[in-house]
Amino acid sequence: MRLTRQDTTELVRALTTRDIAILMALSHYRYLDRDQVEQLFFPSRRVSQRRIKWLRDHGLVYRWPMIEPPGWTRLHSLLLLSPRGARVLAACLGQDPRPLVRLSQDCRDHCFNVGHDLGANAFFVALAVESRSLADEGLYHWVGEDRCRRLLREDAGPRHAPAPDGWGRYLISGREITFFLEWDRGTESVERLRRKSGNYIRFYANRRQANSVHVLFVFPSAGKEAAYHKSLADELPGDKLCCVFWTTTVEMLSATRLSATARSRKRFRSPMARR
Repeated sequence: MRLTRQDTTELVRALTTRDIAILMALSHYRYLDRDQVEQLFFPSRRVSQRRIKWLRDHGLVYRWPMIEPPGWTRLHSLLLLSPRGARVLAACLGQDPRPLVRLSQDCRDHCFNVGHDLGANAFFVALAVESRSLADEGLYHWVGEDRCRRLLREDAGPRHAPAPDGWGRYLISGREITFFLEWDRGTESVERLRRKSGNYIRFYANRRQANSVHVLFVFPSAGKEAAYHKSLADELPGDKLCCVFWTTTVEMLSATRLSATARSRKRFRSPMARR
């Protein structure tokens, strides 16, 4: 049903600051699953389930069940902003609702790359969660795929701009590390990844402070990572200032995360052990 002005006013008044932050995150990052929203915004599963249900019951978000093929493994439900939610969010922000509504409709109707987008967002969510307890460093914010690519295309045009899966800013000891993310689920060939790297090289070659631009490729396996290294060697300019490429694997990230969690638990238990 179409929202009246009174309906919009009542919904805006009923929203909490956290609700608005959730709607903004879905607008910026297109797709998040229930577990990712819980990690970012809630202290417990019960609280998150109750509030997400409220948002869904009021038509502000869609909640779709997710099943991993080829079997019937149930995954965390997918959340995305509804056109109704986009109108309410625009009213909260004092913006024209039409761009947000169009974006929400596009996410709903053209959701062919949900798995890829969820994987890229999961990287940033994990980075934010793992650095949350650190005193002097952490993820400040990240920019989703759609906005990131749109900004680069405005600078270089659609044919020459890189097409990253996200951009992040990580603060550490009074400094910052900014980087583009390229998330590979194993569906792209090494040749296509090489061409994507070439777009970064041509875009940043000889630009001022180009070597402060970092591009992180995350691969599904060490074999794919090694094959990419061989192909990238032919693309790198030998005498030009250029961006810096970094690579890792999902397995390496998972192992690092488990190791960090173990160290955190050890630090937490050590005072009790001494007692």
